[in-house]
Amino acid sequence: MDGDWVGMVRYGGRDAVASSEVAAVAESALTPGPASELRVRPYRQTIPATFLTRPNRFVAMVSVSGKTFRCRVPDPGRLEELLLPGTSALVSPPPEGGAPRTTSFDLVAVKAARVWVSLNTHLPNQLIRQLLENRRLVAFAHYHGVRPEVAVGRSRLDFLLDSPDDLSLPERCFVEVKSANLVVEGGVACFPDSPSERASRHLRELIELRQGGDAAAVVFVVQRPDAWALAPNDPTDPLFAHTLREALDAGVVVLALRTRWIPGGVVVERSVPVLRSRPAGGNA
Repeated sequence: MDGDWVGMVRYGGRDAVASSEVAAVAESALTPGPASELRVRPYRQTIPATFLTRPNRFVAMVSVSGKTFRCRVPDPGRLEELLLPGTSALVSPPPEGGAPRTTSFDLVAVKAARVWVSLNTHLPNQLIRQLLENRRLVAFAHYHGVRPEVAVGRSRLDFLLDSPDDLSLPERCFVEVKSANLVVEGGVACFPDSPSERASRHLRELIELRQGGDAAAVVFVVQRPDAWALAPNDPTDPLFAHTLREALDAGVVVLALRTRWIPGGVVVERSVPVLRSRPAGGNA
């Protein structure tokens, strides 16, 4: 697929592609600027390891230089396709001066299909905040105000943008960020990897905000470089898939960015199209 694709629908949905498969427009997702603004590097050190087992959602056992250690797993998702015994991994020591803990490291990345996959679900929010504050995302470049963690209904959405310099835009734009690291056969990233009532509720809040006159958006950050598109994971969470299609039709902006692992963090590679449904026959 040539060119750069932005998986999004403009305000009002007039530019949505009339297709049962792809909802995207062919334009760059990023404004010009320094490459340093496209990456976040929160880890001062990463150490090669081998994944062994995962006793629970929050703890993994790894081998480092022949010794076994307990690690904190920053992604509580299912991750069954990624956390396989013997998988190459990267771990990072906890921050200096932090609270006492029972784990020796954080499990920050694993290798799957010959690429490194970031497991830190907080990195996407750090990355998107940096892009928003530096006005590097075309869809939101006219907004000057960026406020994190805004209460809306029963939810807290990740960002509220305001103070647009284009008076034709809504005064407020609400943005929710989602992390995706599952890629199925055919190279399509899918979200979520397990049923998520919370994610569906966030989409419903965005739909209602859009219908009330605000701008609303969801940004998926694909934390691996081997995906050419992103799709809702219909077989795993049909409610989320249905609600995402509702959001697209309601004019909620839907954007997907692909990242790759770099020493100490991740960097944005490009935008990828968002599919309206997961392709038939795509297996993890």
